[in-house]
This record gives sequence, structure tokens and C-alpha cells, in this order.
Amino acid sequence: MAESADILARPGQATILPDLNAGCSMADMAEITQSGRLLGNLVRAGITNDEGDGVTPITYMNSTAAIQGFCGEARRRGLHLV
Repeated sequence: MAESADILARPGQATILPDLNAGCSMADMAEITQSGRLLGNLVRAGITNDEGDGVTPITYMNSTAAIQGFCGEARRRGLHLV
């Protein structure tokens, strides 16, 4: 969550991570490359098209900023993964 907190922090606010080895096992379960592959697999399976029609990507709050960005960008483009 420190990565998310850092992104959401206002100018002048600091995000402090007391333990640099801290992590989140749930966030570690997915990598950004898997997100792109999943979308490609959905297209190949005929579930969606290249624009992602019919699918809305969602992610766990503690996912990496890269995965959150992927989902946010996909939603901005109108992709709806449910």
C-alpha cells in the first residue's frame, strides 16, 4: 500500500515505509505481464475484441501501480472486464 499511498500523496507529503522488506503476498500473486496476456487470451477466446468490449478490469488495492495503471487505462479506453 505504500506505493499507492505515495502516488496519492499531495505535494509535500512523505510516504514512510518502516520496513523496506515489507510486502503483500496478495499483490505478489500477479505481475503486469499477466494482465496483458489475460486480455490477449480473452480476445483469442472470443470473449472480447481488441477494444475490450464487454470486460471491466478490476484490481486489488495493494496490487502494483503498474497493474492499477493497466486497469485504469483500460477503463479510460472504455474496456469493461466483468
